[in-house]
Amino acid sequence: MAVSKKQQKADSISGQDVFAEIASLSKKHTTEMLQGMIESGANYHSWSLSDKDGARLIKLIKHKQRIICSSFTFQLNKQFSEFKSGHGSAEAAKDTRDWKRLGLSSAAAAGEITELQDITSRYAEAFKEFDRAILKRLQACIKRSRASIYENPLQVKRLCETFQYAIDGLNLEVNYKIALYQLFADRFIEALGPFYRRIDQKLLNCGMLKDIPPARIHLRNIEGLSESATVASMIPDQTITQLMLLQDFKEKSRQPASQYKNLFPELKQRFNQSGIVQHAKQIDQLNLIFKLIFEDEDLPSPIKQQLARLQIYVFITATQEDGFLRRSSNPARRLLDGIINNEVQIARGGNSEFSGVRFIREHIDKLASRGFITVDSYSEMLDGYLAYVKENEASIRKARRIEATQKVLPVIKTRLNEITQPYEDSRLPVNPVLKSLVTANGSNRATARHGF
Repeated sequence: MAVSKKQQKADSISGQDVFAEIASLSKKHTTEMLQGMIESGANYHSWSLSDKDGARLIKLIKHKQRIICSSFTFQLNKQFSEFKSGHGSAEAAKDTRDWKRLGLSSAAAAGEITELQDITSRYAEAFKEFDRAILKRLQACIKRSRASIYENPLQVKRLCETFQYAIDGLNLEVNYKIALYQLFADRFIEALGPFYRRIDQKLLNCGMLKDIPPARIHLRNIEGLSESATVASMIPDQTITQLMLLQDFKEKSRQPASQYKNLFPELKQRFNQSGIVQHAKQIDQLNLIFKLIFEDEDLPSPIKQQLARLQIYVFITATQEDGFLRRSSNPARRLLDGIINNEVQIARGGNSEFSGVRFIREHIDKLASRGFITVDSYSEMLDGYLAYVKENEASIRKARRIEATQKVLPVIKTRLNEITQPYEDSRLPVNPVLKSLVTANGSNRATARHGF
């Protein structure tokens, strides 16, 4: 019986860890999806706004992007916590369609409520399998016996609530809010397929209800549900799909480097499988750049291991900046060239302790923890690297001088003893001033002779 209890405790801890990992993964992915949605807003014209108002709204949400993402994450985290604790389940079960519980009860918000209800009903059938599968697997994680569909933190309705909370602080007029809900539906909700699959598969791989098969999307067409044909409206936005594909590679960059590998052949293959072909040129260029880096026999392996972690971030920047790779002065190229030239020179000089590999590792750790890199980040990293190498070399040379001085001091002391010994043996008085001059002179000559 004791063994059984221990095993149950171990399973419980394991399930709790899985639940925490799913919550963290969900926050990370949805944040990236929100960022992609906001960035793609400039090309969105399907809302009931004029071009002028649309441009003004996009400018605003780009400026408030950090606040929106932070608020969304806060609310999503709250929903996971409520699910874990079971708090509010009775209230949720009473009326899972009550949008007024969000505070949308004014007459002016009637259109807003209608829009949110429309989005919920529009996708209810498409994602119903994921709603139930993810819900039950999350229940299995924390061994919760009962939960309603509405309590699933990742259900479409809950995500709509989360987004409503995220933009509520912007104090927008109702027509602007409705426009943002339309953008959210078309660029975020439409792209939930890959995200749901990833979460469902992750839970399945962790052993959560293996008897339940992986969920599927029920695709829509004019004749009703269909699983044999893909409707254009249900094809995930390629920007979001791209973010999801890159996530695996970004995860690798967060791990301590023990080896290096050119990721671009694999990246190109996975992009082609997903129908993303517009970045083939950037992939080919970066494939060549990093191929030459990894084949450079003069470049130490620890440096190659760290530079390998930058591959995906350089690629992301290259896709966002037009002509980025063609400019020899671009910050990423300057960073790579600066590190390589310095480290090769250091290695050839036999001064491996001068290397800036420690700075590179620690700086990439910080960048990877943030999940994205701006163009300025490369310049900042290069400036920091060059300053570190310079200070490191000066510090090591100073330490060498101190060490050499400590080694030569016994020799100097012995020589001084040899000079003063005859005076001591003859028991003749020695002029203290003369003795100090001899001592000082001997020290100066010794110091000069050893290059100090």
